[in-house]
Amino acid sequence: MTFAEPRLLLTLAVVPLVVLAYVLAARRSRGRAAAAAAPGLWPNLMPRRPGWRRHVAPVLTALAIALLLVGLARPQMALSQDRIETTVVLTIDASRSMAATDVQPSRIEAARSAARELLSGLPDTAKVGVVSFSREVRVLAAPTDDRQAVADALAGVSLSGGTALGDAIDRAVASLKGANAPAQGRAIVVISDGKSTEGQTAPLAAARAAKAAGVRVFTVSLGTASGVVKQGAKQVAVPPDPTTLQRVASLTGGRFYRAADAAALRSAYRQIGGAVRPGRKRQDVSFAFVAGAGALAVAGSLLSLVWFRRLV
Repeated sequence: MTFAEPRLLLTLAVVPLVVLAYVLAARRSRGRAAAAAAPGLWPNLMPRRPGWRRHVAPVLTALAIALLLVGLARPQMALSQDRIETTVVLTIDASRSMAATDVQPSRIEAARSAARELLSGLPDTAKVGVVSFSREVRVLAAPTDDRQAVADALAGVSLSGGTALGDAIDRAVASLKGANAPAQGRAIVVISDGKSTEGQTAPLAAARAAKAAGVRVFTVSLGTASGVVKQGAKQVAVPPDPTTLQRVASLTGGRFYRAADAAALRSAYRQIGGAVRPGRKRQDVSFAFVAGAGALAVAGSLLSLVWFRRLV
């Protein structure tokens, strides 16, 4: 538990002073009673002595004061938000350059494997969708908590030509909106190895639209400068182009990662998994302490009325 106004906890010093005042007052009262009559006559003067009951109302009052003072310091508790706020759309580049084997066993297989690791690190109640993009964008799975459906969608990613990164981000945002995903904890994870060459929407324009929709975009640049793919009889170099991915992540408040091998990719996905989880939200619980103080004060007053015909 933390406090928004911790300095106000110093007011709790009043409580022991109240207790001390009560003890001194009780002693003075006992002294006056002793002076007025011999102790041996007390049973005749007060046949029903209150005993421990005379201390109940003051003790409850002191506790009420303590709770009220704690409430004034605005106590806050961390409450988990995982069950209602984690929604992620995995957006995977399916261009032919993802067949390069500079990342073992291939870029696309490494991407699938790392995606499964990301899934295992998310809460069971998190919803995950899958979008693949090349020249065309395909929604392979709408956000769902059915992990088998997501695994099947990842297995269904097939490679073809072109890279429409901006359109893919737009489609992923639309997928999140269609799932009525809460604002906190929703994110897009883009993994790509090349420059955007296709599509109707420029990547940075799509990033600005994602930011306006309250969606963070996490991006991973996959591959090395030595990556090649076969194109007929030729070997074509397919080095990654991280610049655009880095700018997309920066624009939306997400993070950019560079992965030159499968281990680095898995590490990036683990970090993303921790970042997209909304974790714990602090909630003010002052009302509980104030309500508790009121309940104790009322209880003390009622007991005092029943036992002694006075409020305290």
